[in-house]
Amino acid sequence: MRYLSVVFLLVICLACGNSGETDTAVQEKPTEFKTKVQFDPVVSINNEVRKDFESWEDYRNLETFMKRFTNASPEEILSNALELRNLVKATKFSDKIPELYNIPPIKARFNILYNQTLRLSDMTFIPAIKAEEVIEENKKILLTYSSINSRFISIVSKKRFEDEIDIDIQYIGLDSTKIDSISRKTINKTLKAKKKKEDSLKKTEMNTKIQNAIFKKNKN
Repeated sequence: MRYLSVVFLLVICLACGNSGETDTAVQEKPTEFKTKVQFDPVVSINNEVRKDFESWEDYRNLETFMKRFTNASPEEILSNALELRNLVKATKFSDKIPELYNIPPIKARFNILYNQTLRLSDMTFIPAIKAEEVIEENKKILLTYSSINSRFISIVSKKRFEDEIDIDIQYIGLDSTKIDSISRKTINKTLKAKKKKEDSLKKTEMNTKIQNAIFKKNKN
């Protein structure tokens, strides 16, 4: 009787072991989830922007974390999705964003990025999600992130441009919000023409004064 009990217990243990192996096999992701994907390089901020962001810790944390998504497998992307969502949210609602960059176009891009990270984080809870879907969503996230950085660079370039040429915007009839579309060469040409005209007027006025003085002297 004791022998039969031992045999029965062994059978149960073996059955449980096989069942566990089966469950593990079912839970394992397909091979394509483990294959690393090299995504297109993202646009990085330049040193000028980076200097402005020294006190914006949320962005610097996001910048560092985003590097994990440029060369990663779908499995790795999903494992980091929730933290990415939280970092983007913290950056989006940060009160440390420099005033120069706290403008509607930047806010709009961060809204898009946040929504994309929400979709990616939702994918972590979908058992039937495909690797291709994860890859495509990650591409969108990297593209939006690059567009944000490109805009940052554009903003600081515009500021430097305005500071360097030191132009009178009202005189040459420019809308400062649209100055990006005007070439520096054209503006410099306009400024040179203005200066030449002013010099010519000054010379004419000086000659007129001299002639008047001579005329009065001769008249007397």
